[in-house]
Amino acid sequence: FVFNMRKPPFDDIKVRKAFCYLFNRAKLMDKLFFNEYEFTDSYFPGREWGNPDNPKIRYDPGLAAALLAEAGYKERNEDGWLVGPDGKVFELTLEYGSPTWTRIHTVIKEDYEKAGIKFNLKQLDWRVVYKKVQERKFTIAWQNWGAILFPNPESSFRSNLADELHNNNVPGFKSRKVDKLCAKYNLIFDRQKQIKIIRQIDSIIFKKY
Repeated sequence: FVFNMRKPPFDDIKVRKAFCYLFNRAKLMDKLFFNEYEFTDSYFPGREWGNPDNPKIRYDPGLAAALLAEAGYKERNEDGWLVGPDGKVFELTLEYGSPTWTRIHTVIKEDYEKAGIKFNLKQLDWRVVYKKVQERKFTIAWQNWGAILFPNPESSFRSNLADELHNNNVPGFKSRKVDKLCAKYNLIFDRQKQIKIIRQIDSIIFKKY
């Protein structure tokens, strides 16, 4: 999932964190993926670049409920949906491109709605979805980033890209510390020092949920 951090509700880290703890990946692995998948706990997984000390986020609806309450989503209306401090129902629409994802998103939807979040699914032409995401006209999106041989974090997480259109900083992530680490990374050729910097970057990004 990509949260658009430029606007509510995902400008609040408590809401982002709660959403992560409501994403029941273990159920997906068991019910749909024949237990052939593993948990990803890094933005740079699969090799030595990922930070092994990142928090291990696993399905925890109790913790998610507490976080949502802290964010102001304490009460449910007569239909069972969470209501925010603005009096509006916590409602989202996930737009996605391929019909093959419907079976997966339907399972995901169940846990969010059980938690009181009205989670709508809308399948559109993938080109329409891509255009809306690139123009930042979304609240939540389902995104895939491909890997490259050596990480290039600035192309996805540099602050000056956050408020521009048509780039890989889809969530609108900003961090001066990450910017400085990216600049340092670009000038270093020692592999172990590069790994250390990427792990620092990974930790900062990961803890922003």
